[in-house]
This record gives sequence, C-alpha cells and structure tokens, in this order.
Amino acid sequence: MVENTSYSLPPALVASEPETQFWLADQKGRRNAYNVICALQIRGLDQDRLVNAVSTTLAKFRIFNATYSFANGDLHRDYSGNALDVKIADAPRAQGWFEDQCQADFSLEHGPLCRLIIEPTAQPDTKRVAIVFHHIVMDLASKDIIKEYIEHAYNGNICAFKQAQDNYDLVTADAASWLESPVGERAKAYWQERTTGIQKHTQIHSSAESSDRLMKTANLALPAELQTAVVDFAKAHSSSPFLVMLTAYYWLLSKYANETNFAVGVPLSLRRNSSNDTTIGCLISVAPIIAKLEEGTSFLAALKEIRFAMLGAHRHPFYPSFVSGSGQDNGKLFCNGFTFEHPFTLSLNDAEVAPLPVRPNEPQLALFMRCWQDGNALHGDLEYDTSVFNHEFAERFSASYISVLGQMVSSPDAALSDINYQSPQDCTLIAGVNATEKAYAAPHHLMDLFEAQVAKAPHNTALRDSSGDLSYAELDAEANRRARVLIETGVKPGDVVALFYSRSRDMLAAIYAIQKAGAAYLPIDIQLPADRVSYMLRQASCKLLLNSTALPAGLDFSGQILAESEYHSLARTQPADKVSVTRDPDATAYIIFTSGSTGHPKGVANSHRGIANRLLWMQEAFNLGAEQIALFKTPYNFDVSVWEVFWPLQTGATLAIAAADSHLDPYSIAAQIKQFQANLVHFVPAMLSALLAAKVDGLPSVKTVICSGEELKQEHQQQFYAQFDGATLYNLYGPTEAAIDVSCWTCTPTFAGHVLPIGKPIANTQLHIVDEEMRPVPIGVMGELLIAGVQVAQGYVGAENLTAERFIANPFGEGRVYRTGDFARWNSAGEIEFLGRKDFQVKINGLRIELAEIENVMMSFSGIELAVVTTLDTGNSTALVAHFTCATGATVQEADLIAYLSGKLPAYEVPRYFQQLAAFSLTSSGKVDRKHIPVYSLPKLTEEAAPTGDLSDHEKLIHDAWCEVLGKTQCGLDVGFFEAGGDSLGMMTVHSILNSRHNFGLSRPDMFTHPSIRALAEHLDNRANIGSTPSATPIAKASASSRAQKMRQAMRKPKRANI
Repeated sequence: MVENTSYSLPPALVASEPETQFWLADQKGRRNAYNVICALQIRGLDQDRLVNAVSTTLAKFRIFNATYSFANGDLHRDYSGNALDVKIADAPRAQGWFEDQCQADFSLEHGPLCRLIIEPTAQPDTKRVAIVFHHIVMDLASKDIIKEYIEHAYNGNICAFKQAQDNYDLVTADAASWLESPVGERAKAYWQERTTGIQKHTQIHSSAESSDRLMKTANLALPAELQTAVVDFAKAHSSSPFLVMLTAYYWLLSKYANETNFAVGVPLSLRRNSSNDTTIGCLISVAPIIAKLEEGTSFLAALKEIRFAMLGAHRHPFYPSFVSGSGQDNGKLFCNGFTFEHPFTLSLNDAEVAPLPVRPNEPQLALFMRCWQDGNALHGDLEYDTSVFNHEFAERFSASYISVLGQMVSSPDAALSDINYQSPQDCTLIAGVNATEKAYAAPHHLMDLFEAQVAKAPHNTALRDSSGDLSYAELDAEANRRARVLIETGVKPGDVVALFYSRSRDMLAAIYAIQKAGAAYLPIDIQLPADRVSYMLRQASCKLLLNSTALPAGLDFSGQILAESEYHSLARTQPADKVSVTRDPDATAYIIFTSGSTGHPKGVANSHRGIANRLLWMQEAFNLGAEQIALFKTPYNFDVSVWEVFWPLQTGATLAIAAADSHLDPYSIAAQIKQFQANLVHFVPAMLSALLAAKVDGLPSVKTVICSGEELKQEHQQQFYAQFDGATLYNLYGPTEAAIDVSCWTCTPTFAGHVLPIGKPIANTQLHIVDEEMRPVPIGVMGELLIAGVQVAQGYVGAENLTAERFIANPFGEGRVYRTGDFARWNSAGEIEFLGRKDFQVKINGLRIELAEIENVMMSFSGIELAVVTTLDTGNSTALVAHFTCATGATVQEADLIAYLSGKLPAYEVPRYFQQLAAFSLTSSGKVDRKHIPVYSLPKLTEEAAPTGDLSDHEKLIHDAWCEVLGKTQCGLDVGFFEAGGDSLGMMTVHSILNSRHNFGLSRPDMFTHPSIRALAEHLDNRANIGSTPSATPIAKASASSRAQKMRQAMRKPKRANI
C-alpha cells in the first residue's frame, strides 16, 4: 500500500480508509454483512486446547483489541476492547442457535471484534466451531496467517511457519499523506478517469424473494469437465482461472443488465512489499473493475481487457471511495462483486475437520460470486440480496454462467456476439410457449366472417343504440347498398377510403361498405386540425373521404369528398344484394395512424389475414354468444375499436353503440352499460381506473372486461375484483403494428405479484425478447419485445425507411418481426411481463431509471389513483417529478408517501418533487396524455437558497448543524445532504452535533433515511419521544483540520465529490 517504511506513530490513531468504509456500513445498519465467519465441524476436538490456541494467538496482535469512535470529523481507532468473546454451549442448543451466534452483530464502539463459538452436536464427540471476526480487523491474508498460528498453538508444533507482524498502526499511519503525494494524485486521477460516466447500478430486473434484505446463496455447480477446461485454458493462455471466470461473469452481467459501462467490485490486497505482507489487519481495497467488452471482439480480447483493468487496479490499489459517488447506497459505483476466497479450515492433531457453509445473513452487495480453486477443481457460490433477487433468478443466472463459461473456453476466438447466454432450460420453455400454430377452418377475410353470421341468423339483432335495433340482414343490406355507391364513384380493391365520422350506425355501415368494396378504411379523429388530417390523407394515398361532420377549415385534399347525407341518399337507390368483388385475405383491411417520434403520425396498414386471426383467436378464448351484448365505445381511430366493430358481428352477438364522445365519462359509460345490459366491455387502464374511482354500483350484466392499450396495474386488478362480482378481467397486450393484441393474461383476485403479466402469445403468434444484438435473453432478463407471426402488419404507409427500420427479417424463423420498442421479460411460468417503453427510460447521475417501476410502486400506496413520473431539468441536475391523482375522498401526505417510497425503492428512484393533480389529461383513446401533464414549477429553493418563512425548532437546529459542517451560511430545507455537497463522514458529524448538543436521540441510520433538513425535522416531530426538548445551546464550530477532512479535501474534485 505504501512504499515508505519509515514511520512514526501520530498522537491519535485515525482509522484507515478501509476501516472507515466498514464503519460507515455498520452505521447504516448493515452490520453482520461483514462478519468473517470461519465455521467448522470437528470430531475429536480438545475444546480447552482450542480455546487457549485462539486466545493466545489473538493476544499477539493489538488489532484484535481495536474499538472505533467518531469525534470531531474523524473516525479513531483505539485499543480499549477485549480481544475475544467466547461462547460455549455445554449441550446442543435449539436449532439455529449456532448460526445466530455466528451472525450476531459486533459493536465497533465497544468490542470485542472476535468471537469463538462452540456447540456440541448430536453426533458422538463432534462439535460445531466458529471463529468469527469483523472484517474491519481481518482480511483473507490475515485469516490464512492466523490459521497457521492457531494450528501451531493447538498442535504444539515447533516447526517453522510464517511469522506475522504486529505493525498495523505503522502500515496505515501515513494514508492521508500518501493521498496528498504525487503518487496519490496520480491514483486519484486514474480512478476519476476510469469511473467517469459509468453506470453506477447495473439494474437487473427480477422479482425480490422478500422485502427483507437478507443474503442467500445458490451453488455454482460447475461440471467436472468444465472445471478442467477452465484450468487448462488458463494455463495455455498464461492466465488464471480467476481472470477467466471474472471475464465470463463481467460479460454476463453486462448482458443481464443491458449495460456496457459499469463496474464490478473486486477485493484487492494492499500488501505491496515485505514490510506489510504479513501484517495482521484489514489491508484490502474493493476496487471497481471497469472494462469495455465490445461484442464484435473475441473472448480472448475480452480476457485481455479484464486483465488490463485488473493490472490498472493493482498499480493503483488504494481506491479511495470518495473519488466518485455518494455516501448513500445510490452512489455506490458497483452493486455486484467477484472474488476468489477459499474456505477456512484447520489441521488439528487427532481431529477430523470439515468446513461448514455458515455465512452472514446480510448481503454486502446485490450479487456476489465467490469462487475458489482446490488443485484442478473449481467451486463457487452466488450470493444474492433477497430484497433484489429470488432463488430462482440466482439458479437461472448460475445456469447461464456455466453455459457462457463453457462457450468461452471452448471457442475463445469466436465473437462475443455469437455467444448464447440463454440456458438450454430457458430455451426449451420459451420454444414451447411460442408453439402457437393453429389452423382455423374459417375464412380469413372480415366480410366472409360477417356474412357467414348473416346467413346463419339474419334476424338476430346486430346493432343497438338509443334509437333502436338493426338486424344482421338489415346491416348487411345497408352495407351492400353503400358498397355499390363506392364502386360507382371509382373505388377499387386496394384503394384507401377515409372516414370523418362520429360514432353512429352510419359509421359502422360505412366501414362495412368499404370492406365489401375491397378497399381499406382509414378512420380519422374529427377533432384533429386540418394540417394533420391533410398529412394523413396524403401519406395513405387516400382516394375518397367520407364525412358525417364538417371538415376542418383549410383541409388540403385533392381526392373525392362524399358527405354522409349525400352518401345515404345515393345508397337508397342501390340494390341490397351482395356486391361481386374479389376478396384477398392478404389485402389491406384498415390503416390506423399512431403518434410518431418525428412529430408526424405514422399510418399502420394491417391485412385481413392478420386481423381475422386475431378475431378467430378471440372467439376461441372468450366464446362470445349470440345472446350476449358487447359495447362499442372505443374511438374508431384507436385500434381496439377494430375488434369491437367486427368480432361481435362474427359471432351472432349484439353490438351496442355508445353515444358519441361519451367514452371519457365514466358515469355516462356506466349508465349506458346499464341501459344496454352490456356483458362485455373494453377499457384502457386509465379509464378503468376512472370507472373504479367513480364507484358506480349496479353493473351486474358485465361478465367480461378486457383491458389493453397501456399498462394495467396491480391496483386496478385489486379494485376491479373488489367492485365487480361475477366478472373476469383480462390483460391484453399488442401494438397497432400487430393487429391489435398478441398476448393475453387472465387476472385473478389472488394474484399478489408486483407486475401483472401480459400473458402468453395468442394463436399463430410468436413473441421474442432480445438484447441489442438480437439474441434471445434468459428468463428474467429485460430485453426488447419482438412480435412474429401472421398478425405482423404490412408496414407504415408512405414511409418505406421507417418500415424497414421497425419491421425486420425474423432472426428466429420465416417472415418478419416487428420491433415494439417495449421492454419486457419472461417469467418462470413462460409469461411475459411488460416493463415499460424504451422511451420512458432515463439516466440521472449515471443511474438508469425505469419510470414505470416508480409509477407501479406509487400506485400501490393507499389513496393514489393514478401516477405518472417525469423528469425535470433544475439547471444543476435532473430531478424526478411524481404527478398523481387521489382516489375520491382520499388524501395523501407527501411525507408519508416519501417514507413509503423510500422503503420500496432505492434512494435515487424516490422523486424529488411531487405534484397532485385533480385529473390527468387523456388522449382521445383514453390513455394518459403525457405531453399535456402540467409543467412542475420548481420551488425557489436550492442548496444555496435561504429557507423561507419561520423555521421550526428542529429545522433551525438541523439547518445550523448543516451549515457548520458544510461551510455554508444557508441550506435549502428540501435538498439532500449529499446533493448539498456533503459526504458520509460529514453526515456523521451532523449526527454527533445533533445528539451531543441537543439530545435528539437519533440513530445513525436515521440520518440516511431522512437525508434533508425538512425530512429529518418531520421525523423528529413525529416521534413520540426524542429524549428531551431541543436546547438552544449555541453550536460551537468544529475543527476544520481533522485528518479525515484533510483527506477528503485532498481528493475533492472541482465540484465536491462524495463518499
């Protein structure tokens, strides 16, 4: 660690940087995560001799008497504690006692920091033994040396063994001066350059095993032949199994997280020379290993890149954690780790010793792969945080890792882009889900399907509205007459006819007439401005425009225009028999325009074959009968309207027509459901939420509710089943570019998952989730959703380049796939979970954030009806803003909401600002209109702005303490301590001031849980007892020359870096 070997002890022993980081982790409540547990089962143990051997060994080294205290901005190490705590059971204890003792917290303030545990077992002459250290006083090298000392003392050996040095204080004494030296400056520059711009949290999507933050493991069961292959490969390429396995791990993490610029934490020894290679104590630094693994390069090139990163870390081993990041968890440079660490064992005379797999129950990181080598054998475990991952994920990741490692060492020259990281088990499951082939005997043209029902039941009621009923035969005759008018005006098969109608019988008759004439219909929202309508007509090469309402002034259209009044009159003169037009299932059935990222809408053309498949599946799935009534309420320019318009009339059912413009009024929709006694109805989730919030009673006729169009939330499902008795809710997914819907999932009142699945692919449809290289991803891994099969649209009209970009050759079979731009993942049941649009993914301070995840958690908070999260440029940074509406009669306290979100989300995902709205603006199709969410007005309060208004007693005292520690004259009440320029040790100084001077009784985790002045003050206000009333004692200025402060100042960037 330090080249200079000439030391003199300072008058006060300031803790080293590694010690400080372990201490900070302890203060945040992560205590036994850093218990170093050496657990054994021993047969034939001489218990007294072992106790003596351990005691005498530890007594040789002062570090085991260490305790730690924080004062005046510094963490100090002194030697006032006992070396060893001995816990011996005289008989087998209750199950779990031994593990509980191993995992018990240490007191860094009082010690001791070593523990010896002995428990007899039910087996003869056999005991379980554990020697447990806090990591702050122990590392792997020290553990190996202490092992030899214990063996020597126990066995009474006089043979030579490695003599350790009790010089820990000397080795760590000049850390601060080293950091301020030219060598330290070079190390600082190196790490600042390496860590600039990296993704701090590799976000791997998974369902958490529990809400508790526990550490569990999955065994990395490397096949024997793979172990041999890795060892042989490493020898042949002058490498090591460590580097080979780390490279595979790093690359696989990059695939699971869909991230290329990130770090993996790897512990490195700081023992640099003979002066400290046998020093007992914690001389390690967890370095962020960062590598650029280009997909076009080979595994050998990737191995070289990882080796280069490791060499750089070894050359600059003392990585100061305050070079980059924050003192909170969200500022860590890595959340995944890797190491080689062999199990602890002892060689004791006349005893049989075997290691026991006892580990801390608190995780150090979200994911940590620990491997070890025993000759030519390789072993490993994958540790995971149960609040982030579950055991199934860990098992699947391990299976992927084994597959990837095998491919890499067997084909080291192959490009990384050729590696398949989907395990064979996952591949088999997904292939089975996508085996959706179904041969429908029915015709695949919309009018053939309708006319079959006309022939079967001509007198059944087809349409019903407030004016009365229309039979199947009457609708067919009206559509035939209108079709003849179209043909006489020059409409030919393949032409496009546009509609400018409000919802009515005439609209439906006109749509059916266009289909019978062999043309495609283009529905246009009558609220659109002239420029947009003109653009749509031009893009679609529209030949004729039918309108029932006045066209917008300034419309630019060179084709024919036929008003409904004239159209109706002309149709009266036509015969009602079937028109003779060739029907091609592959012809375009309809064109629907959706919003486009360029500012212009894009028109999606879908074939009869595609939409017919969709409707035939729907009838098979829902079995709509002739006695049932479906409600037509969706705007006809929204693709869901297509199945409302056609499906019921292919089954003999009745289609009830909702009043024009009523689809956004939940009370009007409820009234019409009652009026028509509708059995089946569709809602986009935002409108379902509005209906549920209206708490309309008395809708017993409803038996089937279908949701699609945007993400359906768990809260919607819960509220639905609470209000609708005897009805079933279905969650469908699909874009306009794939004939409306391509997957389906049946909601159940007992489903308790966080994300509602969108289900499995429907008939003759395949769904693939891929990474950026178009490789299929493993189950549980987020990727882009691709759609293949008969329902894939023909493309975008008048936009060949965009069509070629979004509709690409199927990498998994014949035909084309549509790239949805949606993130999704498979779950273990072979169902797909929608994870949001790629457009709704943002990065803030190097942290990738899924806005949909935050919205989901917000909507699980009692009282919130709907939530949308956006970003706001504050000038100095980007902040998250949460916009929400409340359920009727509900109130939401911002402090309560923040506390709730803080318990569910990482700190960097908790919105900084909140805006309650009376209602969200909706699009014409009923979706939340994100473009028209009111702009949040940034408070006139920043980290440099003075608080406005009177401060409470708590706010005043906390504010003054902040200003003292941060060296400011004023601080904003709602700015986080780390945002204001503070670091973790500064936070601890504030904690010390508030408790010692004002008797607040705050715990150290309180400081991180409530990081702003206002939040901490409200926490104090809400507590039943705070120790005593805050005093008005003047705050004395703390020393500005503490050693820790000097170290942090030495490492400070132009904009203050945080620990």
